[in-house]
Order: sequence, then C-alpha cells, then structure tokens
Amino acid sequence: MLSHPLCSEARLTLLTLRGIPIRLHKSFLLLGSLYLGMESWNGGLSGAINALVLAVILFTCVALHELGHAVAARRCGLGTRDITLYPFGGIARLEGRPEPGWPEAAIAAAGPGVNLVLAVLALPLAYHELPLARGFVLINLLMGVLNLLPAFPMDGGRVLRSLLTLRSDEQTATEQSLFLSRILAGLMVLTGIFTHISVSLVGLALIWMVRRKAAAV
Repeated sequence: MLSHPLCSEARLTLLTLRGIPIRLHKSFLLLGSLYLGMESWNGGLSGAINALVLAVILFTCVALHELGHAVAARRCGLGTRDITLYPFGGIARLEGRPEPGWPEAAIAAAGPGVNLVLAVLALPLAYHELPLARGFVLINLLMGVLNLLPAFPMDGGRVLRSLLTLRSDEQTATEQSLFLSRILAGLMVLTGIFTHISVSLVGLALIWMVRRKAAAV
C-alpha cells in the first residue's frame, strides 16, 4: 500500500535493500507476541512453532508486496524513502507523488501483482503438498485480490483513479473513484449478509476508509 507511515520513533530498522530501509513497526512485535502466546497456550510448542512460521511467511509476503511498489516507482523515476511493515499490512513511502495516469497505475498495481505472481509460482509446490506451500499460495492470493479491489485506500482504488485521470482532471477522477468505492463497499456488506460475515466486515472496513479518504480530499 502507498501512504504515509507513522512516526519513525515507533519503528525498528531491520535491513536496507538497494538503499531502501525496511522497518518493522513496534505494534508488529506487540501483537505478534500476543499471538504466539495464545497459540502456545492452546497448542503448546508445536502451536507456537506453527504460528511463528505463519508470521514469517506473512511478513515476507508483505515485504515483497511493498518492494514491488518500490521497484515500479524507481522505474518511473521515483525513489522510496522507506518501507514500514505493520501487523495488518505495509506502507511504502515514496519520494514524491507519481504522475497521474499510467505511472501511478503501474506503481499501485505492482504490489498485488507481485503477490499474484508468487502464488502462481508456488502452485506446483502446493499441488505436491509441500509443507506450508498451500498457506503461502493462499496468503499471496488473498493479498493480491484484496489489494486489487477498486476501492480506496486499496491499491486497486489508486489504479482506478489513475485510469480515470486519462479522461478527466485529478480532482474529478478522485471524486468518481470514491463514489465507485462506496458502491463496491456497500455491495460487499449486502453480499456478506447472504454469504459470509467476513465479506460484510471487509465492506464495512472499506466504508470507514473511504470516508477518511473523502474527508482528506
């Protein structure tokens, strides 16, 4: 996801790749410790190990997602200040705004594109039932598909706006994409009533995030 990270005091620098610091927000450590504690309480040592492995896989997938944004931004002439990983996603902070239109669309789509490519590459391993392969495929598929939803602040919402700017000015494109985001979120809430509650919860989360985005425009 492309946005502004929280204050740097709350982050720990893990490593630097091609001049891009990759940082871990301290909330990741807090929630991760709680999660490991719960799993070890319920499943003992094996439960804790499984939870740790799952956390590492999720951490890796999120980091690669954000690196996808960073690589695409570099090809469009923009640097990346840093990447911050949170418990529920990551943020790549770019050194400036991408140009509206195709450059912005390419940068926004690069992150979920990386996840979908990883899922496809890992499918043969999952087919042969290699341990953890199915989880790796599932995590990347979910990250890729959810982030491509055409609703702010998902990457798909930014792709939608960038494509709309090809026919109108940026302000109009933003308003149109926010309107479409509200419709999609509302449809997800209704769909979840008849299918699964998780779909409604995602829709409600999108409604809240769209309202925040609209208030900032």
